[in-house]
Amino acid sequence: MTATEIYSVVRPSVVHIAVSEPVGIGPGVDPPGANLVGTGILLDSNGYILTSNHLVEKAETIIVTLHGGQSFFAELIGGDVQTDTAVIRISSNGVDLQPAILGDSSELAVGQTVLAIGYAFALPGAPIITNGIISATGVSTPASPQLTIVDMVLHTAPINEGNSGGPLLNDQGEVIGINTAIIVETRGIGFAVNVNDASYVANQLMEFGEVRRGSLGITPLNVSAELIIQLGIALPHDVRAGVFLADVVEEAPAFEAGMRRGDIIVAIDQQPVTNSGELARYLFKHGPGSQAQITYYRGVERHTVELTLGE
Repeated sequence: MTATEIYSVVRPSVVHIAVSEPVGIGPGVDPPGANLVGTGILLDSNGYILTSNHLVEKAETIIVTLHGGQSFFAELIGGDVQTDTAVIRISSNGVDLQPAILGDSSELAVGQTVLAIGYAFALPGAPIITNGIISATGVSTPASPQLTIVDMVLHTAPINEGNSGGPLLNDQGEVIGINTAIIVETRGIGFAVNVNDASYVANQLMEFGEVRRGSLGITPLNVSAELIIQLGIALPHDVRAGVFLADVVEEAPAFEAGMRRGDIIVAIDQQPVTNSGELARYLFKHGPGSQAQITYYRGVERHTVELTLGE
């Protein structure tokens, strides 16, 4: 399909999202809202819409505008910080909704052509389309010291503020990723959450209102050279990556297994863990009640424990 054909086919499945956030400026004051604009993708004819969590997680009001110009208030069904994915829903009152076709991100190849559609810069009118190629797949990208988003798709289709939540498409017009502008200070590279993860999260959010992944009961930080120096962490010379436990909840699985604040996880089930995103990926695939073998360091001493993941 040509870019023109893809745009024509996918355009009805792409929605404009306007978000108003409360802005606290003092007790007893009713402040004006902070207005954000982003993009969403229709998942089905029942009004469920896939978008970026960072766009809607603090929303006071969400207004969705369809390609035909009809606008509706939307409710937040649920969001997932670890994949920057959220689901909202509108009651379309009989308006015909055309869901997007989701592809398979496991089949992506570096160098293949991709298209991005979204309401970049909140420009008036229809969403804009840009093109590029896939630069890399399976990339782990830190969104904050506490959060690394894993298995992202890097591409060269230009995206900007307003593109968040919009589709990354293959040459058949299938959604293969959800573009996100949560990663800032990038030049010429776009980031997208792979559609297989986004779809899994969306299904969980629609069914449960949350993602049911296993839990250790910890607050993770990515180990970095700066963190090692700042905290004076003693580690073997060959260990320079892992997950630092900034906190361990009492009676949680990690605590009951003997782990404490300051420990550093380096492997799960004998597979290396180099950042919080890889840890999140494991917990994403292993639900509550699953057995896990955790390898961690306390100073220069290496420990291995068996535990049962919590909720």
